Amino acid sequence: MKELERQTASQTAEEAAVERGIAEAREHFLELVRGLDAIVWEMDAATWKFTFVSDRAEAILGYPISQWDEEPNFWQHRLLHPEDRNGCVELFMCAISEGLDRQFQYRAIAADGRTVWLKDCLQVVRDKSGCVKLLRGVAVDITQEKLTEEENQQLLQERAARVEVEKVQEALCKSEERYRRLVEAICQIIWDTKAEGEFVNPQPGWSAFTGQSFDELKGWGWLNAIHPDDQAHTAAVWGAALANRTLYEVEHRLLRYDGEYRDMSVRAVPVLEADGSVREWVGVHTDITDRKRAENALKESEHRYAQILDSLQDMVFCKAANSVVVYANKAACNYYGKTQEELRGITDVPFNELDYTQQYLKDDLQVFTTGQPVEILEEPNVRADGQTRFFHTIKCPIFDTNGNVVEIVGVSRDITDRKQEGEVRERALAEAEAARAELQRVFMQAPAAIATTRGPSHITETLNPLYMQILGNRNIIGKPVREAFPDLEGQGFFELLDQVYATGIAFVGNEMPSVFDRKGDGVLEESFWNFVYQPLFDVDNQVYGIMTHAVEVTDQVRARQEIEKKAEELARLSEALERSNQELEQFAYVTSHDLKAPLRGIASLSEWIEEDMGEHLTRESRKHMILLRGRVHRMEALIEGILQYSRAGRLQVTETVNVKTLLSESIDLLAPPPEAKIIVEPEMPILKTERVPLQQVFMNLINNAIKHAQKSDICVRVGGRKVGKYYEFCVSDNGPGIAPEYHQKIWVIFQRLESRDKHEGTGIGLSVVKKIIESRGGKVWIESEVGAGAAFYFTWPKDLSGKL
Repeated sequence: MKELERQTASQTAEEAAVERGIAEAREHFLELVRGLDAIVWEMDAATWKFTFVSDRAEAILGYPISQWDEEPNFWQHRLLHPEDRNGCVELFMCAISEGLDRQFQYRAIAADGRTVWLKDCLQVVRDKSGCVKLLRGVAVDITQEKLTEEENQQLLQERAARVEVEKVQEALCKSEERYRRLVEAICQIIWDTKAEGEFVNPQPGWSAFTGQSFDELKGWGWLNAIHPDDQAHTAAVWGAALANRTLYEVEHRLLRYDGEYRDMSVRAVPVLEADGSVREWVGVHTDITDRKRAENALKESEHRYAQILDSLQDMVFCKAANSVVVYANKAACNYYGKTQEELRGITDVPFNELDYTQQYLKDDLQVFTTGQPVEILEEPNVRADGQTRFFHTIKCPIFDTNGNVVEIVGVSRDITDRKQEGEVRERALAEAEAARAELQRVFMQAPAAIATTRGPSHITETLNPLYMQILGNRNIIGKPVREAFPDLEGQGFFELLDQVYATGIAFVGNEMPSVFDRKGDGVLEESFWNFVYQPLFDVDNQVYGIMTHAVEVTDQVRARQEIEKKAEELARLSEALERSNQELEQFAYVTSHDLKAPLRGIASLSEWIEEDMGEHLTRESRKHMILLRGRVHRMEALIEGILQYSRAGRLQVTETVNVKTLLSESIDLLAPPPEAKIIVEPEMPILKTERVPLQQVFMNLINNAIKHAQKSDICVRVGGRKVGKYYEFCVSDNGPGIAPEYHQKIWVIFQRLESRDKHEGTGIGLSVVKKIIESRGGKVWIESEVGAGAAFYFTWPKDLSGKL
């Protein structure tokens, strides 16, 4: 018993010693922790509640230690910055689930609202069973380090931004210089407008092509250089592009400075500001006249060759890759009972023998692969009525300019009857030989100079007659081209031949000038040629020679050059005519003024004589004086009429004219007698035209109707209607009318149907009307019979702005 008590006491003493040791160790640990400039913490992994927080936490973040221990979810909801909260919580959860230590940085919200950056080293503590029991960590304040890092980062970013701006500015300068050089180098017309679509800056390219000055083209003045028939469509498309801020794309005819309209392809795009608004428009005009002419010529050529092929009794097919039918002539369509549209797109003829289809497709593939023709002596084919026929077929490749096979053409001739007679092979060979002879005949009769050469030194092998004729029948077969044509040295032709032979790529040249001795008499002649150097390939697809196809266009080039000369001469003549017209108008004005001056003096003298004579002047003499003054006034009217006639054809500035308002003003100026009734129909147009000439026409016609009415109930009616690009007006009256035999006479200057004693006038008014109308592109005529009144009709353009 004493031994047991002794052992118990000894054990109690040991336990007390251990506890003192643990307490001392804990106190020593706490002293070490307090000395650290960091927050040491411990958290229960299950409840996420702090079990220990060092005193340094209050100094760094300002929260009392009791708040860390007692406030639920203190770390998640109060301490963590909202932007870092989800990431930190997710990291803790991963650390607990994976049992791995972590190191991370996050922002904490201090008690005074400051943001404090903490670097936290997280340690996972497990229990004896291996489960995560505690989370421990040491959090260090790295706020100052973060601020320094952010400042350094900002400095680096600013420095990088400056360097980038300098690079961008340098690239922009280079880009602007390249763009300027490009604009100067290309042959298209480059232009720009402001956001509203109007020219506000000079356009050198436009002015150089059209001859318009800046004053003429600014705003919407450029539209005057567009062909009248294309102006409305061009304006509509341009307006739609401006409204929708989309690509502007149109084709129209543009008047060149030499008076020729050229077909143009036009594209323009909006240049946008950073906010999406349009800063300006940049556009380009490309001359496509030659392309249009070539396209039209190609269409005519295709139509002609289609008619030729349809006239053949043989079936002709054209196929693209994979044996897809793209063309069949009339004979093929009739044979299969299909239209060309029904045959197009299929990969085999619809009634071919099924057991022969694969061979048929192999033949096509062989032509595409090798670029060599394939001849099939006996090809079975089933006609639309079910009968099997046999054909002799030749399939040949069609090359593009790069020497690639793009299509194949097959010609099938029905040999069924000959096969049944036992002469299929012989006749097929004979016909093949005939076909070759026909090809040779075509070669010999081709309307172009054709020759073939072989080898890198280009030794001439064949020439057609036209080629021989061009050379004055000199024989150059077997000679290298440099030896045959020494005159061409230095003109680039030999180098082109070398290039085609080396690359296997065809060369096409248009209107190429050449100078050589054509007749062999030592005289060098200049000529112009359209030609093709086409490489010839052997079975290994290697170039062995070149075919030259040349068409002389010397006469066309000379004719065009002559036309260009004549166009320049016509422009000079037009300028001289304009100067002459101006001088003539000045002369007419001065002459009329000088002629009117003595007439006014004669009238004044007659009045003075009449006043001086007073009562001594007899009645007969007074009547003569009145008659004298009447003749003077008639002479003045005649001179004024001639001056008006001389000016009638000159175009004036156009403006928007309301014809109804114009007629109202004209009637007021005429001041008709009260008994005269003038009726204007309500539907009158608004025209883009010259106001004064149109007013002259109406006033002359209405005044004539009133002056020659010969009745008290005068009625004049003015009406009109639309006729295409014109408006047809009618001025009718209920007067005595004009006999049909005088309908042409009334338009002749100085012609009158009644004596001047009956109606005062010069006989010029209707002549002026006719000249004004016809000079604007209209026409005038009369419909009248004696006793039935008269109706004067004339047409007037709806828009004269394009003519000025």
